[in-house]
Amino acid sequence: MNPEQWLSLKWNGGSTMSDRWLNQSKIIQRSSIENFNKAIIGNINDDVYTEKSVYKIFDMANKLDEYKILIGKESLSVLLHRIYGELCKSTHTATNDNMEHITALNLLPKYEKEKTLKFRKNLELLIDAYLGYFLANNRKIVDGMFRENVDIFYEVLSKNVIRSVVNSV
Repeated sequence: MNPEQWLSLKWNGGSTMSDRWLNQSKIIQRSSIENFNKAIIGNINDDVYTEKSVYKIFDMANKLDEYKILIGKESLSVLLHRIYGELCKSTHTATNDNMEHITALNLLPKYEKEKTLKFRKNLELLIDAYLGYFLANNRKIVDGMFRENVDIFYEVLSKNVIRSVVNSV
């Protein structure tokens, strides 16, 4: 069996191995947003570490100037909240058609190319958000890194975010 055949094998309920990996990746993305928020807000407000409500954590973020930097056309707080909401929807909801085959072991939708592309787009936006935040608030540290690391940092970050951050400083 070649790798492509193995990835397309149908498991209980009709999901593929690719579906399972994609869903796990979405959970990791969601967790990265939660950890990012706690790390940044925790520098100012220790209450974030004991707060259980994600909504309250996003409210804390909205009050900080650091979250107002533009990542593309959205502020950091709006971008993170929007992507977080999309990730929650894909993990916690299903259409009536999808509900027929859901079991305790299989909560995943059928694999679709569009969902994979959306996941990738969200990942790219999150990288821009995290690195854009760091650049906006720690420019001297970024520019003082080892030259090859600086080059890699700026290569990974989208040109729009670099322009936005550099022009706002």
